[in-house]
Amino acid sequence: MGYVLIIDVSDPASPKAVSCFNTKDYAIDVCVSGSHAYVADGDDGLRIIDVSNPSSPREVGYFDTGSYADGVYVSGNYAYVADGWGGLYILRNDLLTGVVDNRNIPEEFSLQQNYPNPFNPSTTIRYSVKEFGQVKLQVFDSLGQVIKTLVNKEQPAGEYTVRWDGRDEKRIPVSDGIYFYRLQIGKGRSVTKRMVLIR
Repeated sequence: MGYVLIIDVSDPASPKAVSCFNTKDYAIDVCVSGSHAYVADGDDGLRIIDVSNPSSPREVGYFDTGSYADGVYVSGNYAYVADGWGGLYILRNDLLTGVVDNRNIPEEFSLQQNYPNPFNPSTTIRYSVKEFGQVKLQVFDSLGQVIKTLVNKEQPAGEYTVRWDGRDEKRIPVSDGIYFYRLQIGKGRSVTKRMVLIR
């Protein structure tokens, strides 16, 4: 039998054990997100423990991965569980615990008009992503050449804000004029908007 030990480290020089939660198998990995601890519990899958009251942790969710859960990571509204022979499980938190992440998960992806517009020397771009995936946000000149890549990575569902300082990839200020910025999700969906830089 394994266990999760909750330790108070508010005084790093004198850490104190607050409580202990016994798991069914071996607690191999743990990831804490908000008031929940997600435990990869070996042969017994994923266990979700409410640690909002550290002195009295309680199990609020469980998922049998079928093999040997040996790693867990939580991002946004999803838990990612590495499971020996079973591969990678991607699980929605609300299905595991009945608790939905407090962030507003957008119903669709969107790209807002930059603000201010026209701008000098910088502007802010807001966009939303409805599900985990590859996100690319780029600035183009009027000839369609890429001036600056602002975002190029995988992101979980959520709302994001990016600032463009009117510089290209080499950090050189670009000339005034009309520019376009495009949000692309995955390989297909994209939306483009126009902005004006005034020097």
